Amino acid sequence: MGYARVPSVRETVDAKAPWFKEKVGHYLHVGTAPAEGDAPAADRANVPPSQPVDFATVSGDPSRWPASVTLKTSVDFPAVLKGTNKTLGTIRAPIGSEVHLVKIQGGMLGVEYQGGGKWVSPDATDLMDRVQSGLPPRQ
Repeated sequence: MGYARVPSVRETVDAKAPWFKEKVGHYLHVGTAPAEGDAPAADRANVPPSQPVDFATVSGDPSRWPASVTLKTSVDFPAVLKGTNKTLGTIRAPIGSEVHLVKIQGGMLGVEYQGGGKWVSPDATDLMDRVQSGLPPRQ
């Protein structure tokens, strides 16, 4: 534990036993010793960013967009015949359905559910919750 967190220990061990860094050191997360009163690493991982991000910032930066969002309300989508653009009717996506985020434009989210697309309000989804919680954006 001291090797990974205390630079002076790491320097001493590396100087006296260079094989240790080569064989074992790359398995360890090398960081600095925590300051007194710091939260444990597991607790720091769940802390939201210090400055909240607003919708305008997210909408203007596609690298922040998650691949999908969850619906907070039920939404009717066009029922599209797979492999075609033929609409057969509508299908209701219930609350809690995960939908693919395609685009953000004009203050609305372009989402897709089982092949059918629809524009929905950001408030009808968990988009900002996902962004604020630090969930990874689309790859």
